[in-house]
Amino acid sequence: AGFGSGGSVSVRSSPPDSPLPQSLKAFLSQFAELAETIAFDTQLSALRGMRDLLLDYYSKNNGRAIERRMIHNTYIKGCARLGEFEAAVDGFSALQSDRDSEPPSARSFSKVIQTIIVSERNGSVNEALKWEKKMNLSGIESDLATHNLILLAHVNAGDVESAEARLDLMTEIDEDLPDEVSFTTIAKAYAELGDFNKAEYWFREMERRGRRPDSVAYGTIILACAKKGDFSRARMWIGYMQEAGLELNSTVLNSVLNASSELDDHQEFENLVKLAEGAEVNKNAIFNNIICNIILKHKAKTSTSHEDIKKTIQKLTNQHNFQPDAPAYNAIIRFYLGNPNLTPLQALRDAEIWLKEMKKNQVKPSH
Repeated sequence: AGFGSGGSVSVRSSPPDSPLPQSLKAFLSQFAELAETIAFDTQLSALRGMRDLLLDYYSKNNGRAIERRMIHNTYIKGCARLGEFEAAVDGFSALQSDRDSEPPSARSFSKVIQTIIVSERNGSVNEALKWEKKMNLSGIESDLATHNLILLAHVNAGDVESAEARLDLMTEIDEDLPDEVSFTTIAKAYAELGDFNKAEYWFREMERRGRRPDSVAYGTIILACAKKGDFSRARMWIGYMQEAGLELNSTVLNSVLNASSELDDHQEFENLVKLAEGAEVNKNAIFNNIICNIILKHKAKTSTSHEDIKKTIQKLTNQHNFQPDAPAYNAIIRFYLGNPNLTPLQALRDAEIWLKEMKKNQVKPSH
């Protein structure tokens, strides 16, 4: 791995020949960044090589035990992002057997549990509980991260009642222990099951206990409503979100509009667009190119005329500096080729007009 002065990381499979940076703290930080990016490169060997390189360096330079544990934990964290359970277990074993390191911490155990969940192993709940028990038997109490991971494991297994029981256990330990993630995980689970009453109960319980839901928390409920096709409820939760002083953002709108468009609920799609247009926020922050392309693709599905689509493009361009992308043009071309009101020859001619328009605007056609 090569490291730049700006903290950027380039990965290769063999250790670098260049000397290590003088600042060990900075080097550890860059190693942590490698663990963050390794999931996209899928080069576990590079991550393992960097761990071994650092441990060897610390052995030769009398590094502190707590820093050696940090190196081991960073490696396990990288395995968690990759979903490589066996590698995470091997990394944990290496930490345990390292006599010059501090013993495993709650973070060490929780990252192995996270790997179990990410890898979606069969019997992941039992496996996660086994590792939690192993942690407790070693004299380490379950921390918030571990409780939330077990809670998530129950939800992923479809056992929301056990997730609720875990939240009750957290409350018994300390009423202030559950955080926004704890409550949102259960509220989202019920919303995805279509039990919106229980979802709202847990959301309000979060507020009652002094936890302030953020836009991510609201967004999970809004998206769950949209996936169930309950767009009136999704709009209601968008209203709650705005009443809480949180701005409607492009991520939430993108998810809801996509769901609405896929379910062909054209009226609700228009209602959602109008809601966004009326939001007291920076419109360009919401109506980014992704959102505009969703609107255009939906218009291509529902329009009956060439001019109607052109007007939509012009409106989005004038109001939001919109630049159609390849999927948007593809949707328009698909509209003409599949339009039963056009003769095959006319459909082909209209499609070719948009293909030329696409090339004129320097958008490369896909296969």
